[in-house]
Amino acid sequence: MVKARVIKEYKKFAAMKVEPQEDWDLIWVLSGPETSIADEPAGKKERNITRDRLLTAFALSRRVAALRSRKKIKELTIKDILRLAPSVYYNGTDGQNKDLDFLLHDRRWEQKYNFPVERIKISPALGIQHTGDQFKTFPKKLVNNNRRIVLVTSLYHLPRVKRYFGSKYNTSHISIENIILVPAEPRCLPVNLDSREVHKMQMYEERGILPKGK
Repeated sequence: MVKARVIKEYKKFAAMKVEPQEDWDLIWVLSGPETSIADEPAGKKERNITRDRLLTAFALSRRVAALRSRKKIKELTIKDILRLAPSVYYNGTDGQNKDLDFLLHDRRWEQKYNFPVERIKISPALGIQHTGDQFKTFPKKLVNNNRRIVLVTSLYHLPRVKRYFGSKYNTSHISIENIILVPAEPRCLPVNLDSREVHKMQMYEERGILPKGK
């Protein structure tokens, strides 16, 4: 039953059309397994999942800035993005946060990623180890009644992430109604990760860690 539900969710997320809106206030990126976005994948068919998620977030933020500025994306300047784009919030492990902060001090960052350093917010060292911790430590000050938050993570991760909003880990009481779940590009299922995710969700549901999906 869990597998059938999750496969249905995968198909829905894979087919979703993302249309950025001007009221998107914040883009929250969940880190992947890599220590650094600078790490190159071990094999040709593998990807740096964390980098994919961040690049997707930067692209979405730029699209929102283009809407707000009434410009085409290719016409945007760094100053436009700095002034009009929603911030990207990143809360990885202490090591991941430290590494991203180090990369942001590289003077070539903006040229390489076309995204201003000032628009990236990194959480402090909070001892984060897993997705539950990322939800538990999400700052309450970033949650407003009607704030629209875009959450970016990989396609394989989205069904589990969706369930965290109804779990004990959602201590900031983020309303799922104010969340836009977006799959990172490219929308692919890494080898064996989908089956591992299904097994993990089944185990979490049985232990009561996560609520059952519908």
